[in-house]
Amino acid sequence: MDGKSLGILSPTEDSLALLAQHIARHLQKLDSGDPRLLKPSLNDDQGLRRLLREVSLETGGLTLDEAMTQVVHGLTTRSLHTGHPRHLGYANPSPSLVSTVGDALAAAFDPQLAMSPSAPFALALERDALGALASAAQLPSDPDASHCTTGASESLFTALAMALTRAEPRYLDEGILGFASRPRVYASHAAHRSLAKCLRMLGLGDRSGAWLRSTRADGVLDGATLAHAIDEDIRSGFLPLAVVATAGSTESGGIDKIDELVHVGRARGLWLHVDAAWGGGAALSQRGRDAMFGAHQADSFAWDAHKWPGNSLATGMLFTPHRELLQRLFGVQAAYMAGGLAHRFATTVQWSRRATGLKLWLMLATEGIDGLRARCDKWLELGDFLRAWCEREGVEVAETNSVFPVILLAIDNPAGRVRRVRHQGIGWVSTCEFQSRTWVRVAVTSPRTTREDLDAVLAALTRG
Repeated sequence: MDGKSLGILSPTEDSLALLAQHIARHLQKLDSGDPRLLKPSLNDDQGLRRLLREVSLETGGLTLDEAMTQVVHGLTTRSLHTGHPRHLGYANPSPSLVSTVGDALAAAFDPQLAMSPSAPFALALERDALGALASAAQLPSDPDASHCTTGASESLFTALAMALTRAEPRYLDEGILGFASRPRVYASHAAHRSLAKCLRMLGLGDRSGAWLRSTRADGVLDGATLAHAIDEDIRSGFLPLAVVATAGSTESGGIDKIDELVHVGRARGLWLHVDAAWGGGAALSQRGRDAMFGAHQADSFAWDAHKWPGNSLATGMLFTPHRELLQRLFGVQAAYMAGGLAHRFATTVQWSRRATGLKLWLMLATEGIDGLRARCDKWLELGDFLRAWCEREGVEVAETNSVFPVILLAIDNPAGRVRRVRHQGIGWVSTCEFQSRTWVRVAVTSPRTTREDLDAVLAALTRG
């Protein structure tokens, strides 16, 4: 019985060449800033159904080349292309040739990273890449604990599970019932709502989340606000468990006063997790590290490389020095997994693990830490350009403490101006709510974005 009769297509140079051609054309369109990619058909449900009806999933019948071409057409015309230089919306992936090659190699060779003997080379690449990034960014890390994740949500879930394991010896046997008091997790009101999901999945529930508002004009969480909330909770019978510090809030790019939160949290025995999903890359520069001062003392630090410096999904990274805690938490025994705690499945949420670190290693092998640091400096300089442009033109912006290239503009008819700029294919921006006002949010997330792109979009938003 041959492969075709089993439904397995043998690889052909023609099909692989066509795949490479499709990928190259798409990346070239992103690099050139093709304006058609800014006007996808996202709400054409009727057209989408019509397109899908052209293919029968019951009988099949398409060649691989035909099916591939159909998929490329659908993805091109019916996806928001967040890697476009004028996509200035929320932090999303910005695919590159290096990350695409890394994903293709990981898929083709498909090493299983659950056990060391089955994929020693791929595991070494992940370890070395994360080690280099942790060292350059001065992050808290043990090479046998830090690991790739699907993203900051998984990283946060892991961090809070470690905090529970450390706080109560009975947790691993009895779960949340092992706690005499309800644990509380503290975060800024601007923290990412993945925290709410994690609290529910861990069995803590919504009441375990304390979403704090500080009195600071920029809205970031500071030590005094945290200390007051903790003291109030202790008097009310709660058990303070952890604080989630945000380094780059979704709306404004705000950075909590991490050093103050470390001081308060350490004195009271709390776990400190830093959610730097899209801001983590700034730690490669001295300016970014200064803005996130105190992060090096955290118990855990989340950074999504698919948000910056520009990688494909899903390239999350969790940095932590707590290897022993991970082994206690995830080190379950299975007769078919010889070696037990010596393997990666025993220190991560995931059991079967993809070679995500491969594309990180390729990025570092081709660009190096020095190259990434230079790119980070240019990224932060675009933030200076945004703020200087608005000051020069007399455009009011929200008061934040962000060093990242994100600004909130106070302009008339914000929703209407956003719709116009999108409809004309000039750029992709959004509105947001911050400090009880509606703003137009402009943020640089793609490495392809230039000052010329920003000037064109800002002019279209604020003039006329």
